[in-house]
Amino acid sequence: MRGSHLAAVLATLAGFGALGAPSAGAVQWATHVGIGGGGNAFGPVVRLFVSETQGYGSGIGCAGIRGVSGVVCEGKARERVALVLGGDVTSEPYIHNHSTFESFFDGFYSG
Repeated sequence: MRGSHLAAVLATLAGFGALGAPSAGAVQWATHVGIGGGGNAFGPVVRLFVSETQGYGSGIGCAGIRGVSGVVCEGKARERVALVLGGDVTSEPYIHNHSTFESFFDGFYSG
């Protein structure tokens, strides 16, 4: 990843965390969805470049884009995290519960 592109992605991620809100124009596809330990919840097949997750329990959630990229996980419960790609793809946003027990999450995507 080039330095300027990396800086832009990091600035975007910092903005998400500072605002505590989904990115502008984000579509919420999951609301307080319960996901078993180690499980996933998949959103619709859409055109997107950002997948975001917000935890509401004590579990650690991860944001991912199916078949395209790895995940970005919360550093602590109830944090908002975002996986940001360099361009649009057609895939499914998803939430992975990194914990060994059920927890609850919201999911968003932007495209």
